Amino acid sequence: MLSGFVSWLQQLGGPAAPASPAQARAAEAAEAKRLYRRAAKGEAEARRELGRAYIEGRGVPRSRAEGVRWLNRAAEAGDAGARLLLAQLHLQGLGHADAAGLFDDPGPPRVDAPAAAAQALAAAEAGSAPAMALLAWLHANGHGVERDMAAAARWYARAAELGNPSAKLGLGMIRLHGLDGGTDAALACRLVAEAAEAGLPMALYVLGTLHEAAVPPLPFDEARAFALYEQAAAQDVRPACARLGMALLKGWGCQPNPVQAERWLRRAAMAGDREAAAVVGDMNAHPPDGSPPNEAEAMTWYRLAAEHGHPTAMRVLGLALRQGRGVPPDAEAAARWLDKAAAAGDAEAAADLARLGSATGNDTAEAREAADRLEALAAGGDLLSAFNYAVCLHLGVGRAKDPAGALRWMRAASEGGQLNARYWYGRLLLEGGGDAQEGWAAIASAAEEGVPEARAAMQARAAA
Repeated sequence: MLSGFVSWLQQLGGPAAPASPAQARAAEAAEAKRLYRRAAKGEAEARRELGRAYIEGRGVPRSRAEGVRWLNRAAEAGDAGARLLLAQLHLQGLGHADAAGLFDDPGPPRVDAPAAAAQALAAAEAGSAPAMALLAWLHANGHGVERDMAAAARWYARAAELGNPSAKLGLGMIRLHGLDGGTDAALACRLVAEAAEAGLPMALYVLGTLHEAAVPPLPFDEARAFALYEQAAAQDVRPACARLGMALLKGWGCQPNPVQAERWLRRAAMAGDREAAAVVGDMNAHPPDGSPPNEAEAMTWYRLAAEHGHPTAMRVLGLALRQGRGVPPDAEAAARWLDKAAAAGDAEAAADLARLGSATGNDTAEAREAADRLEALAAGGDLLSAFNYAVCLHLGVGRAKDPAGALRWMRAASEGGQLNARYWYGRLLLEGGGDAQEGWAAIASAAEEGVPEARAAMQARAAA
């Protein structure tokens, strides 16, 4: 009775003063002692929380070995929460702690996906919705278990029925893309929206993309998408930072703001988004406000994008190193980055390598390798590569001269809509003694599309 009266008096006096750091540490230590007494008596929940306290260093000395030991004891007693924590630790490589002593080094991180899957399954079967969602993710990605999208969908559905936001997002993505064979865009949109309403940061971003793409039944709504990207970016969702930056740069659903755009794009780039890094490079190389370019800064961002595998950034960096633009010239590094870009499928980089090879001789190893790349890209349907490979065959760069082959590849590029190829196809026909009428028709078509060389050729013919 008295304790209740004292509590009432304290409420009248307003909120209690915040505890000092020393008081907070003392309270944590006292709580750890209480947990230990309960854990020693066999209480599974106390064992789990004591294990968590050791891992976090809350009220006790931080010790992963001791924390894992208590979590395992809780899991053996059937505690689903402990099993979920162990599953998460195993995925981080922190679930094994074999040290004999309390403060011994438990060894380097050792990811154990099968152990994580086993713990997640046990917790999921015990009714833990977060464990169901984790198990579904493991099945979807083939971590510790066989990749099985049908199983992933089943576990996501069970967790979603229990209201788990992550499961709703996961099931929504499966239904949106039909990853288990069943597509339902309307259900997907509803599930993602529910996850977003629950505040799940990634769901906010995904819902923004659904509005931007007008996935039925959602309407096209750039302003709504922008607002969702803002909310997700504020919670450090990397793709949302990148998309928000692009929206601010282009004015998608908002007023253009290049300064804020660059801030968000830089944030995404520093988090590993290669496309954002390339765009920041572009913004410094070609400032939106028309100010002079900052090539040194641009190359810093292009290099970051290149190191994360962005093919165009690799090519731009390679050319800059070749020309000493924004970076000290380095011919060897230039060739290396151009080669990486070409290997990643950048047709212009392959053409640059062919030109570099021909500068020292048409039959050099570099020229042959570049021609090999262009041929492979052309065979895969890349029109620019087909055009450049035709040029190699015409000039004998990395290949023996082959007029028929050059004409065949130039025709393929022309018929695919490559305008320069249309002009050069006509020119090759005329120079090689082919069908003159077809050749002039191709040049006339290119001229109508605005190809300068084709227009000049048509004017010269008219004046002759």
